[in-house]
This record gives sequence, C-alpha cells and structure tokens, in this order.
Amino acid sequence: MKRKILVAITTFVLALACSFTTYAAGWVKDDIGWYYAYSDNSYAKSGIRNIDGVDYCFNDAGYMVTGWQYTNYNSYGWYYFQPDGSKKTGWLNENNKWYYLDPANGGKMHTHWLDIGSKRYYMREDGSMVTGKFELGSDFLDNKLSYYADPSTGELYKNKKTTETKSNGEVVDIRYDDTGVIRYRTAKTIAKAKETGDKDDEWVTSLSKYELDSKKERAKEDEEANTNDE
Repeated sequence: MKRKILVAITTFVLALACSFTTYAAGWVKDDIGWYYAYSDNSYAKSGIRNIDGVDYCFNDAGYMVTGWQYTNYNSYGWYYFQPDGSKKTGWLNENNKWYYLDPANGGKMHTHWLDIGSKRYYMREDGSMVTGKFELGSDFLDNKLSYYADPSTGELYKNKKTTETKSNGEVVDIRYDDTGVIRYRTAKTIAKAKETGDKDDEWVTSLSKYELDSKKERAKEDEEANTNDE
C-alpha cells in the first residue's frame, strides 16, 4: 500500500514539474530569418522590443526586420534598424542623403526644423536634410523667406554677412539673421529707410519690389529717350 502511495506521489510531482518546464531564451535562426524566443516559449513580435539593452524590431510573425520601419515606440513614426537588427540613433547617411534619428525621441526620424546645440538644420517631410538655398514660409508682407544651408554639412547660415555684385553693377549686402532668414540691403533700401525713418526698411527679405521699381524706371528712361530722339 505504501509503495502504491509513493508511486502516486512521485508521478504527481513529475507531472507538476513538467507543467513548469522552462526553455532557454535566445536568438534562433531558421530558413526564414532570425527570431527571439523567451524562456516561457513565447516570441518577440509586432514592434520594437528591447533585448539585453538593445532595441530590435519584429514583424507580426515574430521575425526580426531591418532598414526603415514605420512602427510605434514613443510614438508612431519611421525608425531605422541596422543590418544586425539594432535600432540606429543620431545621424544616418543613406543613398547620399542625411537623416536624423532623434535619440531624445527614441530614434524616431526627425522632420522640419532641427536644433542641435547652436546649430540649426532643416529636414524635409521625408526626413532628408536640405542643403543650399531654400524658401520656407513668408513674412507679414507675404514675401517668401529664404534660407541657406551649407552644401556640405547642412548647417544653416546664421549671423553672417556677405556682399554680392549683380551684373548691372548694383551692390547687394546680404545678411543671415539669428534665425537664418536671408535679408538684403541695397542703395534703394537704404534710401527707403531714410525716407520712412524706419530702420527696418533698410534690410528686406525680398528685392522683387525694388527690382520691379528699377524696371519701371528703366522703361521710363527709355521712353523719355525715345521722345527726345523724335
């Protein structure tokens, strides 16, 4: 009798032990790709998962994915995963275009204005960095605002001055203000500022009005010259 009881207890204990079987956690590779198995025999899947302090991304089937992935971390957006599967943060150069994967936002691709320390950049809707001269927004007079980003680094020109001489000999002073907006000054704008008594009229965001005035003046001079010839 005692023997039967002992056998029954042993069988129960073994069955109980089997019900709590644990598995070795780790990376596994099959014919499809890499996946990560947890010790409870479940798998990492459907989004970004942190494994041993590193972020990886998995599809709904549980396989690790790389490259650009639109997924949710701190918020939905584009994230980039390197060939080894780890999430990339900071600057990324791909196909000769620069992107910024913001570490402060979980590595999410940054768009629009980007300030890093004292440096400023502008990132397009697709995340790529703008270089050279570009227009964005307008002032209260509906003049389009122009900016210039260094062709090599993408850093916005700020607090700089330069001079340009046009083909007609007109000298144009160019200033990049503390926000990067390009402003122009010519003999005409200086005269306008003296006329109005408003110092702000000296530096303008667009010379189109003054160029138009110059064309009108030249047309008037030509008309007067033709009249005199007659």
